[in-house]
This record gives sequence, structure tokens and C-alpha cells, in this order.
Amino acid sequence: MAHLTLNKYNCNEPTQSGQGGNTLGGVLTYSYRWKITNWSEVQPFMEHTSPSFGADGLQWVFKFYKGRQKNPQALSLYLGILETTPGCLRGIRKKVGIIFVLENLRTRGMDFGKMELPVWFCDKHSTWGEENLMSLEEMDRFISNDTISLLVKFEIHESIIDAQPIINNPFDKLVNSPRFSDIKFRVIDSKSREKLFYAHKGILASSSSVFEAMLTNGMKETFEDEIQLCQTNHSAFLSLLKFIYTFKVNITSLCDAENLLALADRFAIVPVREECLRYFRLELNYDNVWGIWAIAEKYSCTKTSTTCRDFVALNLDTLLEKQSTLHADPNILRLALENDEANSNSEEKIYELVVRWANYSYSSDTFSPKNSTNTQVDSLSTTSSQSSSSTASMPSELPESLNENLEDSINYLQLTDNADTGTLNELNKEIDIENDEEDDIDKFPKPWRGDRLAALPSLLNCVRFPIMKKQYICEKVDGNPTIMATDGMKDLVIEAYRHHLMLELPSSVASNRVNHRRRKMKIID
Repeated sequence: MAHLTLNKYNCNEPTQSGQGGNTLGGVLTYSYRWKITNWSEVQPFMEHTSPSFGADGLQWVFKFYKGRQKNPQALSLYLGILETTPGCLRGIRKKVGIIFVLENLRTRGMDFGKMELPVWFCDKHSTWGEENLMSLEEMDRFISNDTISLLVKFEIHESIIDAQPIINNPFDKLVNSPRFSDIKFRVIDSKSREKLFYAHKGILASSSSVFEAMLTNGMKETFEDEIQLCQTNHSAFLSLLKFIYTFKVNITSLCDAENLLALADRFAIVPVREECLRYFRLELNYDNVWGIWAIAEKYSCTKTSTTCRDFVALNLDTLLEKQSTLHADPNILRLALENDEANSNSEEKIYELVVRWANYSYSSDTFSPKNSTNTQVDSLSTTSSQSSSSTASMPSELPESLNENLEDSINYLQLTDNADTGTLNELNKEIDIENDEEDDIDKFPKPWRGDRLAALPSLLNCVRFPIMKKQYICEKVDGNPTIMATDGMKDLVIEAYRHHLMLELPSSVASNRVNHRRRKMKIID
């Protein structure tokens, strides 16, 4: 039988007999046996509680004391109803007859028990028992191999359930309803689509200090009956209104959580903000950790940031191979690489990840040919030095109407004899970026778009070059002209060479880059 650890002594996992209870003359009877080993090590004057067990639709617990202040030499036993959620016992009363038994493990059939008069269990009296079942000295003849066996039998004589009436929220029907509405919100999303929402100033002001200030302190919104919100997700705004009116929030996806968090933070509705962040922590995985971490930093959530940092530290080796890491914000990637605790077996792999990240080009969730997973570490040196040249001339001006539309501009250039290929490629690239950004709206996490080469120096500064192998530094790092042209890179390589040449003087390099990263240990709650 499996063992549990309880207050420095072992107790056998309890078993329940009579599943669902036995019926004797219309009375439900239950029994619960609890064997406790290492009895001599049980701490006196402390409450010891069994795992909960179900009986008659409720959760119950069996408790004992090896001596109490009133009876220091007595065994005390109790039966209690467990309040699994606040208020769940309110209105419930059960009349219960109890028998407490100390089983004799030496002589079969010579058990000792006491029958209690029927008592009423309720929310105010949820525990009943026997303060003096037997003296501790008398228990010796019932103990075998430092083990005792306790048994509680109880009968449910009567049950009275006076359930609390269901109270419906009276404001439920007013969510986004024009009835009695005295304020409207014209919400415009990122695709310039408009939608009108109805609300009530009094309810909004009572739920948010931002709404209260907006609607009562003489700002222009105080005197207007319509407020315009730009770059706001329609579904998220409706979810926010539903919470304000009903105190209920339903988050079904990471995109929902991100959009709703932005609004909750903007209007200072703390419960929704915390629920969004909790949802992120529960959904954390290899594919979204970088996006969630970026959001946590953006909204200054220490708990979520710490959860992400620990997750990355524990799984860095795996994340180095994940495409999601190539989408990461460089500021978040830098925070991860600055961490002294990280489970990575190779600093070389970290360096290669940084190079792949700098080379990466996002387009419709695919790698460009130069950025496939098989890209060589020194690919930066073969891509940045090439420049296109053309002797073709361009028209000095495009028609004004065509300048307003890139696709029309391309069509115009294709019909123009002196259009150069480079110009067409650049315009096509701008259209691809715009299309990609539209596709990103409903994705989570959204890939980082920015100047990767500009962010490269801060990432390289986090790589611990001194602990790499000398040959690797010479061939893959020092031998990459583009990497070496990065700001501060020469100093980093000199630092690495100096460390390898002067190992007998470890203090010669005043940097944590000469130290290996510590292993991150998983903490089990």
C-alpha cells in the first residue's frame, strides 16, 4: 500500500469501505479506516488530519490528537465536514450518529469503541468527536509494530438542505443595451472597422477610477454622449463591459487575453488584468513563452515575468532549437541570456541562436532561403555585404494618385520602359510587409519586427565567449567578418582570447562571461 508523509511520520493511505454508503433500514452508513505507522514519532498536542473522502454528497475528514492541553494523556478523535468552497455548507444540516473505534492489531475481535449520540453537523458546527477515547498508556495493547488502526463509522439519520436561492445579476440584461443608456462608445479596430457599444455612466464610474475621472471631472467626455476608442478590439471591449456588469470574464484564447489585458490595464480594472495574466501563466509553453514574457514586461507583472524567466532557464536547450525563439523581442531574449541560471550545455549553441535570430526574415510563417534551419553560423557575412547595382534610371515622379497605392505604382512601373528591377522589388517587399502585418493581427505571439542588426550588439554582449573552445572562437566567431564588424565585438573576442591565454589569472577578466551558467533546478511545489 502506498505511503503518505504526514508531520514526520508515515501513515498508510486511507481506504473507504461501503462506497456510496450502506443502507440499513433507510439510514446511510459509512466507514473510514486509517492506519498510522511510526506511532511513536507522531507529534503530540497537534491536530493530524486524514485526506478528505466523500460521503453523502459532501467531503469529510477524520482527525486525531495524541494528547491535548486539556487531556495530555488521551487519544482524541473527531469527524468533520470539509468546507471545499466558502459558504458551501450554508443551509446544510445533517443528523449523524458516530462510532469511533481503536482496532486491536494484536488480538482480532478485541477492538475498543465508543458510540456518540446523534449530533447535527452544519456550517457553524462542522466537527464533532470524542476528546477522551482512551488513555495513551492503555493504547499499548492495541499497537502492533508501532502501528495503530483508527476507524470511524457514521450513519446519516436525517438531511436538511435549505439551499440559498439563486440570485440573478440584475445588470445582466443591460450589457451593451440601449435601454437607459446615457453613453455610447464608437470602437474602431486595427482594420478601421467601427462598432457602436452602449453603456451607463453610473455603472462604469463605479467599476473603474479611470471611467470615473473621465465621466465626472469636467473632461470633454463628461459632456458628450459618445466616446471614440481607436485601435481597440471589438470582442475585447464587449468582454470588458460584460465583466463590469456581471463580474464574469471568459477568456478562450491567448489573443483574447492579450486584447483584454490592454483594455483592463488602460481602464484600471484590476480583477480582469490579473485574470488575463493568470491565463497567460496557465497556458505557458515553448511556442508562446517569449510573447507572454514580453507582455509581462510591458505591463510590469513581476509574477508572470518571473514565471517566464524560470521556464526559459529550465528549458533553454530546447528553446534554442525552436522557431518561436527566432520571433522573440530582442529585449526579452537579452533578459534570458543575461540570466546566470540556464540549462544549456553549450555556449556555442547560444551564439549560433543569436546569429540565426539576426539572419531571420519573417514572411507568412516561413523562413526565407537564407534563414532556413540549416543556415550556417557565418551566413551574416554572405548576406550583408552584397548590394545591387543598376544603371537604369527611374521616372522622377510618379503620378500622385499612383503614389497613394503601392500596387498601382508597381503596375505603372511595369509599363514604364525605364523602371529598374530593384525599385519593383522594394515596392513588392513593402506590400509583403503590409500583408504580413495584417496577418499578424490575430496571431499570438506576434513576431518581432524591427532592425535585427541594430539589436545584435546587445545580444552578442550576453554570449559568454571566454568559455567557448578556442578553435570555435577562431573559426566561427573571429572568422565571421560581419559579426566582427558589430559594435563592441572586437573587445568581446579579445576578452575571450585573453581568458584562454591567462587561465592562471582568472581575475584578469572582470566579467561574469568567464563563468559557466549555473544549472536551473526545478522547484516542485
